[in-house]
Amino acid sequence: MTEHSKTPSNSNWNYHPELPLADNSIFKWPPDPNFAANWLRTNWLNLSERVLMLLLAILLWIWVYPDLEAAKEFSSGWIAQVWIINLALLSSIAGGLHLWFIKYNKQNKNLKFDRRDQGKTTNFGISLIRLKTICFGRLAQALFN
Repeated sequence: MTEHSKTPSNSNWNYHPELPLADNSIFKWPPDPNFAANWLRTNWLNLSERVLMLLLAILLWIWVYPDLEAAKEFSSGWIAQVWIINLALLSSIAGGLHLWFIKYNKQNKNLKFDRRDQGKTTNFGISLIRLKTICFGRLAQALFN
């Protein structure tokens, strides 16, 4: 469990990080080469989220995405292929995170700002209204009202 602030600014929140937040940017002024080298080493030379996403992008580019030669011509084939790959990637990552954090509650309350559990929809009609509003926004509201 991480350290929490001794004096929370709001008792309604579950997680209180130490304030003020540290500036962990490599673009701090004045420049510090040691800090920048340490930042690059800790963020890129170990198996972190950044490295996994970079490896996934390279592997997909090599084996799954269409050739750049096919993209020279404007056609719906390669555009649909890229769209379907991106949709499957987004759905699998976002769906996996949703299952991990919401459905199976693997994070528990650790580092969770709001101590309340995720709201549950009891009526199917309410979730359809929310889905319509989120997906289509004001256009859907204008069409369906």
